[in-house]
Amino acid sequence: MRKRPLFFAFLAICAGIWICETLLPNHIKNFTTTGEIYLTANIVTDPVHKTDAYGRAAVTFTAEAVSIGKAQSSARGLVNVTSYDEKDAALEYGDYILIKGNTSRLRAPYLARRGIYSAVTVNKSGFISVIKKGSGSCFTRNIFRFKNKLRILIREHLPGAEGDVLTGVLLGERSAIENDLKGRFVQTGTVHILAISGLHVGIIAAIFILMSRFFYVPVRVTYIVVPFLLIAYAVLTGANTPVTRATLMASSVLIGRAFNRKVDILNCLGLAGIFLLLINPKMLFDAGFQLSFATVISIIALAPGLETVLGCDFEKNRVIDYLKRSIAVSLAAWFGIIPIVAYHFNMISPVCILANIPAVFLLSLIVASGLVFLSAGLTAPFLAHFFAGAVEFFIAALIKAVTVFSNMPFAFFRTHPWNTAEIISFYIALAAMGLTLYKKNIRKYHAAIALLVFLNISVWGGVLRCTKYDVRCTVLDVAHGDAIMLEFADGSCALIDAGKKIRGLDMGERVIAPYLLSRRIKRIDAVFTTHNDNDHAGGMDYIIKNFNVKNKFDSYNLKFGDKITGFKGADILVLNPPDERFRAVGSEENENSLVLKVVSGSRSFIFCADIQDQAMASLLAYPGLLKSDVIKVAHHGSSLSGTGEVFLKYIASKIALVSAPAGEVSEKLINQLVESNCAVYITGRDGNITVELNNGKICLKFN
Repeated sequence: MRKRPLFFAFLAICAGIWICETLLPNHIKNFTTTGEIYLTANIVTDPVHKTDAYGRAAVTFTAEAVSIGKAQSSARGLVNVTSYDEKDAALEYGDYILIKGNTSRLRAPYLARRGIYSAVTVNKSGFISVIKKGSGSCFTRNIFRFKNKLRILIREHLPGAEGDVLTGVLLGERSAIENDLKGRFVQTGTVHILAISGLHVGIIAAIFILMSRFFYVPVRVTYIVVPFLLIAYAVLTGANTPVTRATLMASSVLIGRAFNRKVDILNCLGLAGIFLLLINPKMLFDAGFQLSFATVISIIALAPGLETVLGCDFEKNRVIDYLKRSIAVSLAAWFGIIPIVAYHFNMISPVCILANIPAVFLLSLIVASGLVFLSAGLTAPFLAHFFAGAVEFFIAALIKAVTVFSNMPFAFFRTHPWNTAEIISFYIALAAMGLTLYKKNIRKYHAAIALLVFLNISVWGGVLRCTKYDVRCTVLDVAHGDAIMLEFADGSCALIDAGKKIRGLDMGERVIAPYLLSRRIKRIDAVFTTHNDNDHAGGMDYIIKNFNVKNKFDSYNLKFGDKITGFKGADILVLNPPDERFRAVGSEENENSLVLKVVSGSRSFIFCADIQDQAMASLLAYPGLLKSDVIKVAHHGSSLSGTGEVFLKYIASKIALVSAPAGEVSEKLINQLVESNCAVYITGRDGNITVELNNGKICLKFN
């Protein structure tokens, strides 16, 4: 501890932050609810222009609140702002603005970990007015303007997927990269290539140092100047956690060498960690922070021992030795991040050990040729086209390599998010095995015992997970759409609808699959597609392809009066569509959508899909079947006619669940339900809504 005080101080600060979190009374989180809002704020990031899932052009940025409401009450905190107004495309860092928009529940947990607690959307009914330009740092503003020039240059010469990748690799913007391509990088464990990370900073630092030697710049001057260039690059790329960590570490090492000081890597790592956590303590819980630090620590701790095991000897064969060392580093990094990747991304990717070897090599070529291309574009535009061709070739090779590795059998597999016990026991086992590499005072059977403890916790944790309910119903927050998970006392389960799929935004992949894995569900006994509208059926293909689905039902193979059995303690009754003989020819898909009723003892749930007046009128003929304790309201909470109002009265539920953004739900419907003493919960406001039924008692949970 005496030799590495900064590293151990960093670990102590991590432990303290894990326990404690405090927000000021005037923090924006304490003011905002869903609905219309007035806000004055300063733009503190470089606005990003993108196309959303619906094909709409949008500009997104982070702003620091100054005041809130028409009374301009003092407020502090970061807000994520998205505007669909074309006029707002000219906004830039440092603008002091007045915003009129709508707040909504923050859907991305990682934003909260970065200190962003509120999301504001500016549509046609809202506006953004610039009060003053030129606030903030002049240095940062000019850096972002320079970045925009580079962005335009890349777009002009590389308009396709290669340009999107280069923008991600050099400028840190990967929003334009297609989800399918991004998914291949994720599956092979090479997604860090697309996001600016410590690897990129290391390559760029090496390029700067080589250039300085080429021009005979004194070594001490180089070691002092390069850190300032790295800081400018970090600001240019958005200063995310891995870049900031790597920049701080590289700067510490270079400045130390400039003054002939001995540098301890773990101390540099600790210094970087302390600096980042002082800026934002919540960063400790960010996946990027955890992956960045875990990777460095595991490489420092394990790579030398693995190199010894692999028999690395630089003097014999440099090519073979390079490959062995690359495998050792890749293997060490992979071991270190397995629990973190499993926890955050529900995935383990063994193929990344091999995939990273060509990927890192190609990244070096892409960064080097990319810098030459951008330099030529700024100083000698007539040469830019030739260098752009080289960059395009290297990026195409990278995409091809990643695609080949992603198609390998057992390249990756999905897992549940590991719990604290699994993570701790894994790292204990890893530490024990690591010590055996250095022949420390630990026997190999000790490492084997530690590994067996981890495996037992992981396996039996799922087997022994007890169910304290008869029926567990979760309405998932899939924006405008339906996705309902039913779990029963015997461990069986059923899925009703799977949300939408548009422009690569697949709710089956993005929302439902992570939820199923968090519940350790890999087999689904039945899936029900209520009708073929995209907001109900769009995500079902992904679920069917990636999970073991036993039975598939839809509105064409079920009809009124059918009963689905085999679930312990509950049956599923079909109330709609009517018998084939009574279906109106050419009737709307909504009217023939499945209406399901789950009955458990004296309690029941009714799920109304998107039925409208015609189906509701036919169901009013069976009032005894309608009465239910919980209703999933039809058609995402849209307003009802007189028939619909009567339909709700016959159901007489005490809990109403609405699957829709909060702003889309009819106020008239909400008032009608509240007046009938029915509690209303909306996914867009309350998140995932879980209703547990146990021995006749109903319990509500939110996430």
